[in-house]
Amino acid sequence: MKHFKVFALRMFHYRVRVILALSLAVFSALGLGVGLLSLGPALSLILDPEAGHTLLELATTFNAEGHFFQIPEWLVNQLPGDRFDGVIFILVGIGCLTVVGGFANFMHQYLSAWIAVHLVANVRDEAFKHVLGMELGRVLRSGASEFVSRIIRDTEA
Repeated sequence: MKHFKVFALRMFHYRVRVILALSLAVFSALGLGVGLLSLGPALSLILDPEAGHTLLELATTFNAEGHFFQIPEWLVNQLPGDRFDGVIFILVGIGCLTVVGGFANFMHQYLSAWIAVHLVANVRDEAFKHVLGMELGRVLRSGASEFVSRIIRDTEA
């Protein structure tokens, strides 16, 4: 755990990228959750058209129940009144959410990999500078290949 703390503190050198990567990960996860939750109304409109309600009816009923979060009236007025149009609206919304969530997931992975690569490069640079400052006798006793191996392989472990 001690070594984790050392490298975690070094990551804060890239503070903005770390915060952005974490934010994108949360956004991607929330997008997945919202996408999965929004499939319920679409499936009820498709599978049970007689008992299913339109999006306009669902939104009006939701607002009438007095929940903490209310759907704005201007948005309720923009919702389609037909069931088929409601399904299309939900599926297009899920498609857009998937594209945005996929981009957020990609950027999260890209930033995480970028931070890891640069962190390892900084550790290698510090190790190389340390080896350059060592006594020549110690380097010759251990062998130069030992130090090269430690700089190249051990910094990634």
